[in-house]
Amino acid sequence: MRFDKTKGLLTSFIYKGANLIDRGFVPDFWRALTDNDLLSYHRFSNARWRHAGAGGKVGSVEVKKMAGSARVIFNIALHDVSGSCRVVYTVYGSGVVEVDM
Repeated sequence: MRFDKTKGLLTSFIYKGANLIDRGFVPDFWRALTDNDLLSYHRFSNARWRHAGAGGKVGSVEVKKMAGSARVIFNIALHDVSGSCRVVYTVYGSGVVEVDM
């Protein structure tokens, strides 16, 4: 497995010579609007959130080795919004990868 520490992404996952992913996970804070959003459309239609995760800047990276697994933790300042997110990759010896945000 290979991570990009500047973008906070899992960039490759090679198993038996084959890369299992095309691109890494990018935090996504956007969803399509529904009828229930009509009354507050202007609050939720702010396009800054559409690309907030993709343009984020990694503030810090932590790597923790544990029995049978390892964690890679990215703290990311979100692009063009006042916020941040934490993305945690837990990699188990079995090859299973959990992603939490």
